[in-house]
Amino acid sequence: MAKPRRNGKRFERGQPLVIAGIAAIATIGAALIGLVGGDGHSGDKSTTATPSSTSFASTSLPTSSMPPTNSSSEQSGGPSIAITSWSERPIPPPPGRRYRFTGTAQGPLFSGSAIFVVARPNPQTGAESATRTARAVGKWLVSPEARVEQDGRWTVEWDLPNPPAEAEWIAVVWWPAPRECPSGVSTCEPDARQELSARGPRSTDVQAFATAPPGMRRTE
Repeated sequence: MAKPRRNGKRFERGQPLVIAGIAAIATIGAALIGLVGGDGHSGDKSTTATPSSTSFASTSLPTSSMPPTNSSSEQSGGPSIAITSWSERPIPPPPGRRYRFTGTAQGPLFSGSAIFVVARPNPQTGAESATRTARAVGKWLVSPEARVEQDGRWTVEWDLPNPPAEAEWIAVVWWPAPRECPSGVSTCEPDARQELSARGPRSTDVQAFATAPPGMRRTE
């Protein structure tokens, strides 16, 4: 009976060593797990990801509703216009004549724009440019509005009961710039023909203009 008692005493004396050994093994195991888990291959996968570069949505800017400030057809980014042919023939009663102009327009034609042909009778028989004598002589002659095709080709047919003996014929792209209306008035756009009759191609509402080249006229 005394022998089992001695074995129990040995176990009691060795118990702290066993517990210490188990604790040491657990500590080493935890350290090894931490090392393995920290290299990104295992362990806690809730690590913070490197943020990717920010992407921005592409936004198209609206087309400007304002025409170029320069009325020349050579204004960069603006419309251009050209007269490609024109002809005239007599109509009754004399001295009436019917004119027909054709041409092309390129570049942005803003909503509400229109094409006309204007002419200033030249009392000096072509000695001076019509644009230079705009303020010195009477009003400009203004054609009906051109018929414009989808591809930019345009045509003007114009009957003049009293045509000028000499004139410079100029095609214009007209667009009424926005204006401040008086109180209570919903719209105050200028009349194209009235505006062009007063100032011709020098109107602030003219985006582009082009003069018919000399020698282009054809008489029918």
